[in-house]
Amino acid sequence: MLVHVSAIAALGATCGAWILLQRRIARVDPNAPGVRRHCGACEGTCGETLDSRGPSA
Repeated sequence: MLVHVSAIAALGATCGAWILLQRRIARVDPNAPGVRRHCGACEGTCGETLDSRGPSA
């Protein structure tokens, strides 16, 4: 049972580390491929939607 709990904890730590890494990459290099800013994904007040920017956004 302890092995299973350890495995789940390790998977959770790995996912958390991956999220932190992605946030750091987005902060350090905002022009990196795959980093989307102001795309309407946040449902913010900018008025843009994912469809309004087209597939090349």
